[in-house]
Parts: sequence; C-alpha cells; structure tokens
Amino acid sequence: MKPVQIIGDVRTSEQKVRTISANKVRKFDLSEDVNEINGSETFSVWLTLKQCSHFEGTTVRALQKKIKRFPREKVRQVKGLGGTRFEVHIDCLSADAIRRYLELSGVKKQPTAMELAVRDAEFQANECIPNWKKDLACLRYGVIDEYRTFIAGVSRGELCDLKEQFCRMYNQGLLDIPQSVREKIKSISPATLGRWLKTLEDAKGDTFALAPQYGNNKGQTKISIEEEQLLMQCALVPLKPIKEAVSDFRKHMKLRGLEAKASDSTYQRAIGQFRRNNHDKWVFMREGAKAFNDKVVPPIVRNRDLVEVGDLLVADGHKLNFDILCPVTGKALRMILVLVYDFRTGMPLGWEISKTENTASISMAYYRAIKTLGFVPRRFYLDNGRAFKSHYFTRDGEKSITGLFDRLSIYGYEKTMFAKPYHGQSKPVEPFFRTLQQFSRRMTTYRGSGIEHKSPRLHRNEKRHQDHHEEITGGYVPEVIDVHRYLIEWISEYAMCKTSKQHGLKGQSPFDVYKASLDEVRSRPDYSSRCVNDDSLRFLMMEERRPLIRRNGITLLGKTYWHESLYGLKDIRPIVKYDTMDLSKVWVYDESGSNLLCVADRDPFGGVHPMAENDEDKNRLKGLLDMQRDLESRTVKEVKDIWKGQIESTSKALTTPPQKPAQQLKQAVGAETTGPDAGDVWIENSRRNRDARLLEEKRIYEENCKKYSIFK
Repeated sequence: MKPVQIIGDVRTSEQKVRTISANKVRKFDLSEDVNEINGSETFSVWLTLKQCSHFEGTTVRALQKKIKRFPREKVRQVKGLGGTRFEVHIDCLSADAIRRYLELSGVKKQPTAMELAVRDAEFQANECIPNWKKDLACLRYGVIDEYRTFIAGVSRGELCDLKEQFCRMYNQGLLDIPQSVREKIKSISPATLGRWLKTLEDAKGDTFALAPQYGNNKGQTKISIEEEQLLMQCALVPLKPIKEAVSDFRKHMKLRGLEAKASDSTYQRAIGQFRRNNHDKWVFMREGAKAFNDKVVPPIVRNRDLVEVGDLLVADGHKLNFDILCPVTGKALRMILVLVYDFRTGMPLGWEISKTENTASISMAYYRAIKTLGFVPRRFYLDNGRAFKSHYFTRDGEKSITGLFDRLSIYGYEKTMFAKPYHGQSKPVEPFFRTLQQFSRRMTTYRGSGIEHKSPRLHRNEKRHQDHHEEITGGYVPEVIDVHRYLIEWISEYAMCKTSKQHGLKGQSPFDVYKASLDEVRSRPDYSSRCVNDDSLRFLMMEERRPLIRRNGITLLGKTYWHESLYGLKDIRPIVKYDTMDLSKVWVYDESGSNLLCVADRDPFGGVHPMAENDEDKNRLKGLLDMQRDLESRTVKEVKDIWKGQIESTSKALTTPPQKPAQQLKQAVGAETTGPDAGDVWIENSRRNRDARLLEEKRIYEENCKKYSIFK
C-alpha cells in the first residue's frame, strides 16, 4: 500500500491550520494498520510518540511527561536500530486524534457503539465536573477575555512583552478586575496564561475545558490489591483502632518478606475509603449484628394516618433517671415507668410507677389507658419483655383458661402484637422516652441520663455539690403519688405543644389530633360495643392483693382502710383492688372475688387531734365516738338476741323432766314398776337441786341487767 502523506501541521486548531512546504512532509507507512482496521470491528494499533504528537497536535516532550499517566498495559517498549523506544496504544489518544488517524489511513469506518459511548462520555465529562471547578473555569475565562481586550490591535511581535506586562499588572492589582476574581485567582504567570489559551483553543472555545485537573484521582489509592486485602483483614476486627490495624499490617507484611512502601496516612485513607464504600461490611464485622441493624438496614416507616385513636396502643417500660421513695422498702431508688402510648396521636394515656416491671404494674397501666379512652382498644403492641409476655395476659395458667387480653375480646379487642427483640426502632414509644428526659431534669433527685452524664453530686469527693444539693432539697425525695401529680402536669404541657411540619402529626399538637380522632371513633356504629363499665374493668385489670382483715380494718402499702362492712371480720383474706394513683379508697371483694363487699376509705380513725381544740376536730371526734357507740349497740343487740334464744331453750328443757332410769330398767326386764325405791328418791333430789340452781342463775342475770346500763 502506498504510504500516506500528512499534509499540514496538526499541532494547532483546525481554524489556524498552516500548510507546510513539500520538503517538510512526513511520511508514515500505515499499510499493516489499515489491514488490521478493515478486518475487525475493534482494532489494536501501536504508534510511536512522534506519530502520536502529530495526531494529538502536541510535542513529543509533552507526551513523554503524559505517558506516566497512561495505563501500563497501553504502553510498551520496542527495541529498534537506534535503541529502545516507547509505543502507545491508539486507545490512549483522544477522539479527534483517532479520527485524524482514520482519515489519513484512508479508512471510512462507521463508529461502533463503544466509540459512540466514549464520544458521549467525553462530551458529558465537562457536565460531570463539580460546581466549584465550573466556577473556577468561568473565572479563568474572564481573565482570558480581559487579556484579549488588553492585546487587541497589537502586532504578533509585541505579544510576548504584553503578556508579561499583563501578568505583572494583574498580580499588582492594577487592572480593572473584580475583587471576587482576584480572591479565587490570586496570581498568574505568562506560562499559565499561555497554557489556558492553548487549552481553550484546543477545546474550540469550551469554557469548562479551563477547569482544574487536580482532584480527578480522588478516592484512588496507590497500594496494590494484595496489600489492600491484607490491610482489610487487619482492620475488620471488632473495635480495633485504625492506627493499630496499620501497625499490625506492617508486621504481617514484614513476616511475609514484603515491604510496605506507602505511609501510614495512605493506608489510613485506604481504610477510610473502604469504610465509605462498604459501610455494611464495616459495621457488621466491627460492631456486630445489633449495630448493623440499627445503623445500616433501612427502617420501615409506619403511617399514622391509617389508624385512629384507640386502634393501636403501644406499651413499654422505662427506668426513670431520678430517685423516688419506694412505698414498699421506704428507700430512695430509680423506679420503672410502664407507659401505654397511643400510636395515632402520640398521647400517653396511662402509666404506672413500680419498683419492678411486673404484671401488676402493666395491668394497672392498661386499666388507666382504657379509663382515659372510655372504650377498649383494638390491639396492643407490647414490648418483648418477660413481664409483657406473661401468661397473666396471654393465658392464665392452663391453656383452657384465657388470659386478660382474651377476656377483653367481648368488647372488640382483636389481637396482641409484640415488638422485635433487641430492636428499639420497632417501638414507637422510644422517642417519647427521650422527650421524657425534660421531665426527669425537673426533679430534684435527677441522677443524669447515663454513666458518662451523671450529676456531679454522685461522683467521688464532690462534697460541695453534695452539701449544696442537701441545702436546696433538704433531703426531700418525692413519693410515688407526688411523681404521678408532677407527671400529669408535664403531660398536659406536652399534649398542647405544636409539632414541626416534618413530624408525623404535621404541625398539630397531640391533643388536637387526639380530640379529632376521638370524635371520629365515637361516630362509628361499633363504638357502643367497645365500651366497658367501671365494675367490669376494675375487676379485670386493677391491681389486687389479699391482706388480712384485723381489728382496725385492712393494712395496705403502710396505710389502713376501714368500712362498716369489715366490722366483726378477722383473719380473713379478701381480694382488695386498688389504684396507686388514688390510695384514698380500695375496693374489697370476698374471697371468691365474685361479690363486692365494700369500698373502704383510708384510715377514718387515724389522725385525730389529741386535745380536739377547734370545732373541726371536735366534730370529727364526736362522729367517731358516735360510730363506736353504734357499732357497740349493734353488737349488744345481736348478743341479746343470742342470749334470748339460749334462755328460751333452757326454760323448755326445765319444763320437760327426763324419764327415770330405774323405771326404764324395770320396764326393760318386765319387773314391777309401781312404788318408789332408793334410786328413784336419789334422782328426784338431784332434779330439784338442779332446778334451784337454774332459778338462781336467772335471778342473778336479771339483777345484772338492772345494774349495768349497757344492757338496758
């Protein structure tokens, strides 16, 4: 094939192509390359640096500097007559250079899909650069535009001096250029300005071609694949520090007879890049499945708008961060708050404070939530704890006996659901507990939200803080009933606060949503079937105990309760139901629990003033004395009735003398029964003596009745 002649110098743009004389025409033999190109869709052509310089429109020296950035498999060394030389694969050339090569080789070849993709990638490359690079490219173009204005109408021989003069005036701030441009481009040199002009000319005036080229290799590393694998083996160890992982990596490399050439910072950046690109593996291997579940797995978002108030109640226990006076032990300790939370409105409906999370406290929290709603909810969403999954709620003892929740099914209760174990995100009440920290910080016995955030008075040798706390509080520790009152006030404030637009309530307060949703539920036709009366609810869900009935009534939680119905009972264990938020009264059922005996009041006989000075104390004392007399009179009346029955029975027995034993004996043997004998005389005397004794006892009784006023 005839050698192809390249007419013209391709080192400049197409607008300024200069023809050269015939003695400067360079000839290249491309016959073998053409055959290879025509024979396949994809071709492999190697060019010398001199050939590449002509097709790219640059110098050989520039390619020698640029060849270091080419892929190693795209560059090779070939031995020739003059020694070794570099050859570059045609893929390393730009799209324009490849097009020129194909045109000069006489090949009219349709572009392949891969070539079109490369062309589109190069076209979109400027659109993919960061905005800060685009902004800097626009500023550089403004400087070039200012330079063109500066050299307008000047001959070619004066360009070199004017370029240096322009750069000097720019650096000294003598040009009319905005300060914002000078802040980004502080100084320029003639070489820099020339490079910008050449880049802009090669890009056919594309402004974004002036974008800086540094930062393109961000995220790439110089370490090899083998080094990266060994480095990750050392780094993916639970809780191992990064510096320690790099140190272990160097030791392993040394044991294998290899040398770690990069610096510690390079290896640390490689670990950081792996952490960003493989966050799931990093968390799972270094922190475990729980952290992987909490930090990596995408959460499922529940829609509040699909339910109404009372359709789903969420219950969970939370250990409070302040001390409360325990009613059982009398000591100050952190107690458990069992809270029932409405999913639709975010309103706390019921709660209970107890020493431990048990079935009694959970049942009482449910009881108060249903009392607040006024009807039975459809479903409960509970914690996966032991107390919440107790047989008391699911089934009571044997399988044939239903649990508490099943007994609510007649009021419209449908199903009990349990949260996923060790997965706090599945319980919607957990965010409310974080908000509850505001309430905890109001308490004088606040201890802090964690070990690292303890109150200073709880640390060692903090005597001044301890004394200051003692002076402020006076050693006061709130009781359970006081905490209930404070919590009611705080929840009232919480319910009226407006939420953000991004919140599930969409800017409304929990109380507003609760009120609107409650009206919707009450308008439903099945609302009346979900309502439960107080007696049934109290018997099903209220906390209960079996204390002994003694002289002063019932003693419960250190307090005494009494009612007239308990008078005359002792050493009996009835079923007593009570509410810790209202300990002024208790409900007393019989031992079977089927009959309500009374509603006992708290200690009516206690707290009396010893001298009864004012009218209030006198009236109370008088009322208690009257009550005692009434009870005494009732007992005496009942005793009189018993004694009256005893007297009547005794008198009837006296009027009917018994048959003589001797006569019975004679009749049994058939002997003569007429005429007295010694035995008959003795029996008759004994009867007379007994009659006289009974008459004397009757006389003494009548005298006692007259003597003592109590029997009048």
